[in-house]
Amino acid sequence: FMHNTLGPLFLDKRGNLWVGTKGMGLNLLVNTPEPFRTFTPHSDDGMSLGFSSLRGIYEESQDIIWIGGYNGMQRIDLGKQKVEWVLGVTFIPYAILPDRFNPDFLWIGTEGQGLIRLNKRTLKREMFPFFESFALESGEAPGWPRVFSLEQDGEGWLYIGTNLGLTVYNPNEGHYFFYRNDPDNPRSIPQGRVI
Repeated sequence: FMHNTLGPLFLDKRGNLWVGTKGMGLNLLVNTPEPFRTFTPHSDDGMSLGFSSLRGIYEESQDIIWIGGYNGMQRIDLGKQKVEWVLGVTFIPYAILPDRFNPDFLWIGTEGQGLIRLNKRTLKREMFPFFESFALESGEAPGWPRVFSLEQDGEGWLYIGTNLGLTVYNPNEGHYFFYRNDPDNPRSIPQGRVI
């Protein structure tokens, strides 16, 4: 059933455990006589994935699961037995977070493309260029960072863990703050990578 290198784990609303792997697809553990279901790029049930290494899992509803991995992002519709591409192979989503204040949107943290806000209905995406300016200001190579983790507080602020530090962003007002490790400042964050 499972490869020995696990990726993201996700417990859905029905108590089923979704297990992403590095190289062996997505596994679903349910409390039934046949407890395991595996989704891979070569599934024989018409539910083939576009990639086998997963980084993020999010449940929208009992029938809709969003997955991100090496080679893009897909939406799995269990009710219709359908897998649909959402972001192509140039994207590597690490984190998937629903917007707490607008159910039409997902926040997606990626490797190298920074932060994306995706409209779940239209699949239109918006990218946030403030990361590029931070990379240049911090002396890092141009380009966007790896976004490893995302969280949103009760006021809408996003907390974005990256390979360059922590970014705090208010999407309603467009304000953002960067926090990174400064070896000469003992009050800075303890290391540059926030996962």
